[in-house]
Amino acid sequence: PETVEGVSMVGESRRPYLFGEVGEGPMATRMIRQDQYKLIYYPTGNRFQLFDLDADPQELNDLSETDSHAALRQRLTALLVDELYGNDEEWLQEGELVGLPDKEWQPVKNRELSGQRGLHWPPPPPDLSGRQVGMPG
Repeated sequence: PETVEGVSMVGESRRPYLFGEVGEGPMATRMIRQDQYKLIYYPTGNRFQLFDLDADPQELNDLSETDSHAALRQRLTALLVDELYGNDEEWLQEGELVGLPDKEWQPVKNRELSGQRGLHWPPPPPDLSGRQVGMPG
């Protein structure tokens, strides 16, 4: 509609990249998608994942630590840093991502709807036995 500003994600003209965000604080996730590449940033623990979606549409092969993709990761990280605003800027020190301290995950009893069948994002945590909540077996 004319009342909405921005560029359509499905229109003729294409953005140079797409920035996405989910959550705040320790559960935050940020993403940059450019061409066939997707960089995901998890501030807690200062962790990255990088995927080539043409070669790996299921996002199973993390390329973030491969030497052959170091320059690509650096370029996409710079785009991501440029998009950060508000509280996200606390993840930066002297222009470099430092994120938040890593946390040790402790399983807890889970009676939420994430235990229902179906696809979940983010994936449900394991229960006290180590099985993912809602998974058969």
